[in-house]
Amino acid sequence: MRSPWFLVVQAVFLHHTAGSPDSVFRQTGGSVTMEFQQHQQLERESIDFIQWHFGQHKIMKYVPHKDTLTVFTHKDRVVFNKGTFSLELKNLHKNDSGLYRGEISAETEVQAEFHLFVQVSAPVLTILSQMSSSDLCNVTLTCRVRNLSLNISCSNNICWPEEEASPDSTFTLFVTDDTITCNHSNQVSWRNATRKIKTLCDQTVRVFEIGTVILLIVLCVFVLVVPAIVLVHWIKRRQKAAEADIQSEYASVQTPLPPHSADPTVYSTVQAASAVESPYSQVQETE
Repeated sequence: MRSPWFLVVQAVFLHHTAGSPDSVFRQTGGSVTMEFQQHQQLERESIDFIQWHFGQHKIMKYVPHKDTLTVFTHKDRVVFNKGTFSLELKNLHKNDSGLYRGEISAETEVQAEFHLFVQVSAPVLTILSQMSSSDLCNVTLTCRVRNLSLNISCSNNICWPEEEASPDSTFTLFVTDDTITCNHSNQVSWRNATRKIKTLCDQTVRVFEIGTVILLIVLCVFVLVVPAIVLVHWIKRRQKAAEADIQSEYASVQTPLPPHSADPTVYSTVQAASAVESPYSQVQETE
């Protein structure tokens, strides 16, 4: 049993070490590590146990001489370091905001306090679908934050939003005047995203008009330009075919030979025939 003097010294030490809790700010989905400052001064053999609390709830307890670790809350998200006795809390939720207290029970007791503020993530408001013309504007938007989503449908500046609230925060989608607002908040932070309905409809109309112009240009290309290119190509092919036919006919015509180029065999045959004496001429010479 511990003496009264030890209890007095312990009370003075706790008053000295507790002080004001350190403020820590983290985003949802992040992590935080909380550590002791005076644990290096302790003899490990003198430590009875280490505990971490969240508010009035005990998160875990570690007994060094038995090497037993018991986790009570925040299961699957707690990492305890048996060397430094620090506590890491992962995948932070918005309801993790609050006061955390660590305790080392030994001959000299050590405490640590942290006030954790888990800030909400900023929502993202985007267009899910749209259909617009000169006199019609139908738009559906979705607001997303982590694993939550809300939709809102608008037709000609009249909108019907969904609303949803979670226990530790508020995630809502609403319309005020000409503005769509997606709000995400909790006890320590507040973030939102907004879009103007009129600007949104004007934007979708412009998209529709631009799309119409592009479609008309494409139709003109296929209806006018492409047939013209095909026609020019066909005319060029016909011209080339006609020129080829003319050259073929010209090559088939044979030009007559000039007199000086007569066949020498024919000329020699005529000479030989004239050299033979006619029988009639021989009769006349005899007479």
